[in-house]
Order: sequence, then structure tokens, then C-alpha cells
Amino acid sequence: VAGILMGKRGLSEKDALLIARMTGGRVGDALSADAADLGERRAAFLKVLGEIAAKPPSAVLRHAEAVAKEDSGLEDFTFFGTLWFRDLLVILVGGGEELAYNRDMADELGRWTAGMTPYRCEEALTLLRETGRALERTFNRRLVAEDLFFRLREEVLG
Repeated sequence: VAGILMGKRGLSEKDALLIARMTGGRVGDALSADAADLGERRAAFLKVLGEIAAKPPSAVLRHAEAVAKEDSGLEDFTFFGTLWFRDLLVILVGGGEELAYNRDMADELGRWTAGMTPYRCEEALTLLRETGRALERTFNRRLVAEDLFFRLREEVLG
């Protein structure tokens, strides 16, 4: 897929690889994806995730409200969260960074693995899956975001 992107869209290898990994190798999605946009959305996810862990509960509520108001904010959070915690789990069980979707952020992944366990990564992945299912059944996106953020804070990041 990265080769197709470099050939058809003239992308750099770095951008093509990022898009190929973030779109799961789906050529149609990859051809319409923008590396800068994906990078910005992933950075926004990591910023919120870090602040959920470090800021007081009032800040967690503000982030939940902001993410819930964005058109695809909660979907982005669950998507990038799933990739992020999957990568942490793979690294923690000895799979290595070369198997990570976010391997271009190896230093950041390394910092996160220091405080993480495989069990916590599995718990995060479960919470993110539950959130995806909840989004299919409810209209109250803010409540779903609050539940996810506080459960991540207490059960995974705490």
C-alpha cells in the first residue's frame, strides 16, 4: 500500500507508511487519507490521553465535553486509542516496535510502556471496544466520553 501511495500520490516513504498503517492497508482509504491530518488527529488523541491521566477530574470533564462535541472526536479517540494500546501491548509482551502501527513514535511508545502492564493495555482495549458499541446505541456522546475517560483514568492510567 505504501508503494502504491508513493507511486500514485508522490508521497514520501514516511508519509506513505504512516497512511498505510493507520488505514489498516485498505487501499481505497489510503488513497484518500492525508498524512498531516492523521498525524494531527493522533497528536490530539495523545494530548487528551496524557491530560486524562495527569489533570484533575474537572479537566477530564472538559475534555469529555470537547471530544463529544467534535464530529468524529469520540470515534477518533477510540480508533487511535485502540491502535495505541494495541501497540503498547505488543511491545510489552515482546513483539517489538517493528510490529507497532505507531512505530514512527517509538520514543513516545517507550515512555508509555514504562508505566504500563499487559493487563492495563487489555483493559484499555476492552473499554475502547465497549465505547464503540455504546456509540452505536446511544445519542448521549458526552456521557459515553465521560464514562470512557474516567474509567481509563482509574483502571488503566491510574
